[in-house]
Amino acid sequence: RFYGFASEAQMQPTVESELFKAFEKTRLLIGNKKESQYSRCGRTDKGVSSVGQVIDMLLDTTRIVRKPQYTMATEVPLVLQCCEFDDIKFICSSDAGDALRLHLVNECQIYQLQTTIFHEALLNCVPLSNDQSLLPFQATKKKVSHVPLMSRPTEREFCILKYFLKLFKNYLMHVINGI
Repeated sequence: RFYGFASEAQMQPTVESELFKAFEKTRLLIGNKKESQYSRCGRTDKGVSSVGQVIDMLLDTTRIVRKPQYTMATEVPLVLQCCEFDDIKFICSSDAGDALRLHLVNECQIYQLQTTIFHEALLNCVPLSNDQSLLPFQATKKKVSHVPLMSRPTEREFCILKYFLKLFKNYLMHVINGI
């Protein structure tokens, strides 16, 4: 469907050109590419997988209510279903919902396994003493300066994601606290 990633290509559409159309449509773009400090890493020609492509840019998040905040680092994508696009309807069938649930269950299992492995490795690295200062998960309270992504209004179809993330967070807290 796309003629590669970079918009400098001779053929249209490219992944990059469609990204910028979406940013303009959702009013997240600040000026042009240069003003938004846009940069990209990687290159993909037509027919080559674009998995792993990385872009970075400043978005106008002061006027947009459902926005990521720059202090966050998350792999959860911003949901733009509430935006209106010409000739595009977002429909979530029951099969797609089931597929999403299965995917999220698999992701949770992978992260649970990784968390257990890292936690055990961390405990093996810490000297056996009462000094727990080397453990990174200390109960320190920081001033919260952002609203967590999962606490913001989202589309109904993505409530399941919030549910699985809450389960995963609870699981992590149990692993970290040794419960």
